Amino acid sequence: MATERQKRLVKEVVENSRSVSAAMRKVGYSAKTATHPKQVTQSKGWAELMEQHFPDKKLAKVHEEGLKATRIEGKMLVEDYAVRHKYLDTAYRLKGSYSPEKKQVEVRDLSNYDNETLSKLAGLEEKSDGGISEEGTGEEEIA
Repeated sequence: MATERQKRLVKEVVENSRSVSAAMRKVGYSAKTATHPKQVTQSKGWAELMEQHFPDKKLAKVHEEGLKATRIEGKMLVEDYAVRHKYLDTAYRLKGSYSPEKKQVEVRDLSNYDNETLSKLAGLEEKSDGGISEEGTGEEEIA
């Protein structure tokens, strides 16, 4: 069940067009919590409030209308998908409907590197006996 503060938060976001972080500060969340809004926006209470304010049926209707969005440009009526897309995008983000963003990872071909270089890249250093230890662990080899 949504808390009273979560309800005030949604009202701030929806009615005053505030970002979630700014709205969190406004309704009394700590600055630390406001810098990590996922602590609130991934809760069951938030999901409940999002379904109340942005039911899937309503989003689907706006999405359908967005396919026909127009604006007046000079004396002509022209398509204006950008405006509708912005509203839809915001609602879907608030509901958490998007999958997590994927990160691009660079993969190097390490087959041409010698062991010393690989150890340095991995943050490891070779021991005098040919073994490997982590750098900066403070561990010393006992003779």
